[in-house]
Amino acid sequence: MLLILSTGVYGILHLDGLADTADGFFSGKDRNRTLEIMRDSRIGTNGAVGLILFFVVKISLLLTLQHSLVAMAFAALGSRFSMIALAGIGTYARSDSGLGGGVITGANIWTIVRSCLISLAAALAFFPSFWIVICVIFLVSLLLSVAMNRFSHKKIGGITGDVLGAHVELSELIFLLICVIAENGGWL
Repeated sequence: MLLILSTGVYGILHLDGLADTADGFFSGKDRNRTLEIMRDSRIGTNGAVGLILFFVVKISLLLTLQHSLVAMAFAALGSRFSMIALAGIGTYARSDSGLGGGVITGANIWTIVRSCLISLAAALAFFPSFWIVICVIFLVSLLLSVAMNRFSHKKIGGITGDVLGAHVELSELIFLLICVIAENGGWL
C-alpha cells in the first residue's frame, strides 16, 4: 500500500524520467542521439528493465523495514532535496526547452542552501531523535547530486528533467537502504 501511495502521490513523472534516462544513458549512442532517445515517449528495453529492477529493490527495502512510514518520509524528503541540489549545481543539457529546463536554469547555489536549511529544520523538528540519520541523508544527498551531475555531464553534457526524475527515484532507494542500515544499527 505504501508503494502505491508513494508512486501515485509523487512518483509517476519521476518514474518516467527514470525509464527515459535508462533508455538514453544505456543506449551506447552519442550525445545527440541519447537526448533524442530520452525525449521519445515510448519505453525501451533499458527503461523497462530499469523500472522492474527499481520496483524489486524498493519493495525489498520496504519489506525489510519495521519503520517503513518514517523511512519513506526520510527518503522522500532527502530525494527531493537531492533533486534541488542537482538542479542547483547542474547545467541544462538541451538547447531547446523541456519540462525540467526551467527548474534547472532557475536553480543556483542559494536555492540549494535555502532548501537545505528549510528541509533540515523541518525534518529535525518532526523527528529530533533521528538527527543522526537525517544528517547522514542530507550529506549523502549532496554527494549523490555531485555524482549524478558528473555522470550525466559525461553522457549528455548536462542534466535534463528526465535526469532529475531518475535522480529522485534512485536517491530514494539509497535513502531507504540507509534507513535499513540505521534500523539494524538501532538508530531508527
